[in-house]
Amino acid sequence: MQNGNRKGIAQWSKTYAGKKFYTSILFLALPIILLVTFTFIPALDMVIFSFQNRDPYGTNPTYAGFSNYVTIFTDKDYLETFKNSLYYLVGSFIQQALALLLASILCSKIRAKGLFKGILFFPYLMNGVAVSIIFQRFFLKGQKGLTPDGTLNTILTTLGLDPILWFDVDKPFLANCCLVFISIWKYIGFDIIMYIGAIQSISPDLYEAADLDGANPWQNFRYIVFPSIKPIISLQLILAVKGAISVFEIPYITTKGMMGTTTFVIKTINTAFSLKKVGLASAMGIVLLIITIIAQNENKDSKPLYIGSRVLNIFKYVFLILCCLIVIVPILVVLIGSLKTYKELSNTTVFTLPEVPQWENFKTAFFTQNILLAFKNTAIIIVVSCVGSIITGTMTAYVVQRFNTYFSRVVKTAFLIATLLPNITMQVTVFQIVYKLGLYRSMLAPIILNIGTDIISIYIFIQFLGQISYSLDESAIMDGASYPRVYFSIILPNLKPAIATVLIIKFVGIYNDFYTPKLYMPDDDHVVISTVLYNLMNATSVQWEVVFAGIVICIIPTLIIFLLLQKYIYSGLVSGAVKE
Repeated sequence: MQNGNRKGIAQWSKTYAGKKFYTSILFLALPIILLVTFTFIPALDMVIFSFQNRDPYGTNPTYAGFSNYVTIFTDKDYLETFKNSLYYLVGSFIQQALALLLASILCSKIRAKGLFKGILFFPYLMNGVAVSIIFQRFFLKGQKGLTPDGTLNTILTTLGLDPILWFDVDKPFLANCCLVFISIWKYIGFDIIMYIGAIQSISPDLYEAADLDGANPWQNFRYIVFPSIKPIISLQLILAVKGAISVFEIPYITTKGMMGTTTFVIKTINTAFSLKKVGLASAMGIVLLIITIIAQNENKDSKPLYIGSRVLNIFKYVFLILCCLIVIVPILVVLIGSLKTYKELSNTTVFTLPEVPQWENFKTAFFTQNILLAFKNTAIIIVVSCVGSIITGTMTAYVVQRFNTYFSRVVKTAFLIATLLPNITMQVTVFQIVYKLGLYRSMLAPIILNIGTDIISIYIFIQFLGQISYSLDESAIMDGASYPRVYFSIILPNLKPAIATVLIIKFVGIYNDFYTPKLYMPDDDHVVISTVLYNLMNATSVQWEVVFAGIVICIIPTLIIFLLLQKYIYSGLVSGAVKE
């Protein structure tokens, strides 16, 4: 009987269904292990820990019942952070509306659209720590005789207006609005490119047919554009909501969470690792997850803004130029400041050019502030993480998109569910797994966490795979090729544009990551670009001219890579951002 079963299994394994099954196991084993180990197990742990009192290292846990949840909803300090997170939630929808508006303009007939796209997208490439430092000076209200006003107050003074104390302990609303502005400034470029890719992927035949029927631009948008880009809009809204209520980096670096700007995530992290109340922090993570799901469901049918035909062309250019100036001016001020002496920086306005460019600032930043070591460590993490991510991401996308089996659909659903989980607050429980595996204080921790495939990469690969003809797979299989052979010989070579796009997105994410290396690599010999900039800013005596020079140095690699590979970003997203 057993021999008969074995023979049956052997015969089944030679069928197409059997080959798909074993290929699925081979290709998805590592992604599933990573997903389960560093996403679903921590999520389950977070539920269990929320009913306990325990420290970050898991020693002597005790049962706490619902006391952690009671604390969250009764303690004023915790309730206050909910309100602060709402600022970013509102800002995220403003960001999506502006992104679609700008994408609509850039998809119309205008000149220099490549230049406009490049300028608007570039802040997304910039290091988050660098951006936070830039806007510390941007919103600065100077002290007479000590420090000149920052960029914004200098502009207000030039216009005859009084300078404003933007970050004031008595004005948390104003401070939080400033932080939301910084967030929009940095991240809107990615949304613009995603929407441009989606809009440009629509077949021109649909527009031609609509024109024959006498459709106006608004009708084109309502009946052609919006339905066609709905998958991208849904994805962007999910990510926007999740990102809005998971804000950490910008308020943490810019204001240290002071002046009424502490977000729910900052409070969660401080509770776990400063107060060492992992149980309470886990309960906060569960609350954050519930809020994410509710907010996502409530806004899934939101309709974005559209620019209609009645908008004058002159408005398009004025609006684009204004947005580009908002991007360029803060960066320009940092560049000017990096070339000044300490005295000039302290006694002149932000727009005053240096008498003699101080190139020594760059030498000081590069050789005496561990920037060289930071570049080395960052490069190692990026290379290993990107190679691993491309392998796991393409294999997952291949099985999910090509096989269309029950197993592949379950895997796709699992990754979609993973997007709802608050990654940053889950580090409360992920930390314990990393610590137990002996990965703490090593570069293996961020590498393994980064290799864990993400839905953005998989989504891009899946959508791009839809453009590769099935007949290529079928012909190869008819000639005796195995599914792994099809993957290596056909799929990977045809995925080069998508791989380039994902590599750039992954590079930017890892290069700019602050929280992961700060948490898992606290030692001085493991500094990366983000942490070395943070250390520069938090030195006992801050040399702003050196800090600015360090920021410029850290921006240069992303600028070079962007200039060399920007076509892959646009072409990859255009090819990948298609309707399902």
